[in-house]
Amino acid sequence: MNKAQSMTISEWTDALSSAAPIPGGGGVGALLGVLSACLASMVGNLTVEKKGYEAFSLECEKLIQKANELRNRLLQLIDEDAIAFEALMKAWKTGANDQAYANASEPAARTIHEIVTLLDILNVFKEKGNKNVLSDVGVGACCAAAALETSRINILVNLRYIGAPNVRKEFEMLLDVLIPEGIKRARDLMKQVERELQ
Repeated sequence: MNKAQSMTISEWTDALSSAAPIPGGGGVGALLGVLSACLASMVGNLTVEKKGYEAFSLECEKLIQKANELRNRLLQLIDEDAIAFEALMKAWKTGANDQAYANASEPAARTIHEIVTLLDILNVFKEKGNKNVLSDVGVGACCAAAALETSRINILVNLRYIGAPNVRKEFEMLLDVLIPEGIKRARDLMKQVERELQ
């Protein structure tokens, strides 16, 4: 298995299009988060130290750093999802248990937490960032919402095989609380951007 970070976009999408089971939907969810984080960084870099935004520069630099850290963690989650699914496929041969399915869901769960943090950054850039790239904040929010929706599906596909209440609890909290709240925040941000662009 090739690491996503060492592959070109063309190579990774060729792999995604192939008959191989990995990369798959979980990697796509993390990639959507990567794209959102990239847009957040771009907006920050087009704002920092620009005329009219000097008072925001110090905070902006910190937000760029956070967005870059999120991007790197989400990139890593593309590979971690592939590794987790590969392990689940091996477990199928011997009888996968609750923990095997939970492990396969963990990259999606971590993606959700990273996206929630990323939405905080996008919201600040919507309020204080360079208005010439406001549309990119909106696209970042679109990608964030899609990453959350994708992660929900990737958890649901495994959760149906998990019977132990203590194992299910963490994932059900994500499905019932964190994901809906995150999607609402992302969509609200998209609507705010759309209103300002009209």
